Amino acid sequence: MLDDNNEFDRFTGQIAHPKEGYDIPEILAKEVIHILCQLKDKSPEKRIEYLNHTNVDTSLVFYMRHVAAEYMQKEYSIYSYQDIFDIKTNKGRGGATEISAFARYFNLELHLIDFNSEGKLIYRKMSRSDRGFREPVSV
Repeated sequence: MLDDNNEFDRFTGQIAHPKEGYDIPEILAKEVIHILCQLKDKSPEKRIEYLNHTNVDTSLVFYMRHVAAEYMQKEYSIYSYQDIFDIKTNKGRGGATEISAFARYFNLELHLIDFNSEGKLIYRKMSRSDRGFREPVSV
């Protein structure tokens, strides 16, 4: 996404203009767009270095948590208002469901890096329908 101008513009547009009825703080959206713009022209190594900065990490995590919590509140009926508040504010809370909700909000694919039976790293694209994995690809 960072190396494809059209995809970058589409994605940052989604961030700048949340879906109707979603309460995502504008300041968080602006911070994330700023971070993405900073990453755009950096090498992969410099991107990792930039992402390891504490303020960058915190901004991204809280934005992702707000999006996920809003999605979960609207799409999953099992979460209380306290759960939603905790998802938005607790940076250390575990988050498999939150990751899935964030990916669904943006219609993103979920991926996993894992080891195969020979101990080599493989990259797996997770299936959204069956929660299983699709065909692995060697890395």
